[in-house]
Amino acid sequence: MILLAVDWALVLEKTLFIGFIISISLVVAMYATYGERKIAAFIQDRAHVFNGHFGSETFSYSIGDSTEVNGWKPANREKPFENAYKFIVTQDYTGKYGKFSFSQHVYVVKYKKELVILWDYNK
Repeated sequence: MILLAVDWALVLEKTLFIGFIISISLVVAMYATYGERKIAAFIQDRAHVFNGHFGSETFSYSIGDSTEVNGWKPANREKPFENAYKFIVTQDYTGKYGKFSFSQHVYVVKYKKELVILWDYNK
């Protein structure tokens, strides 16, 4: 008479399944953390240059008129967007080295039914 029979195949199957789920979760968490760190580092580095090194505590900005650009690509290897709108954004700072302005070309495109802001990485 067997009171407690263990189905070892079922135990092995469930253990492997749980291990697979945990492995996938860890890989997703790893890439999400990596991506978040890269984006946060870019934003913090940019703010640090102006607010830290130049001693500026705040800034003002202005957005120029838009210009429509057809077939614009954010980088050389990217697919072009049919329509893009180019704006020149100027940030004005006052710091320990005086007053200075930083102008950047910013593009607005429709991507997956939403308007998004992109930068030009072409050389």
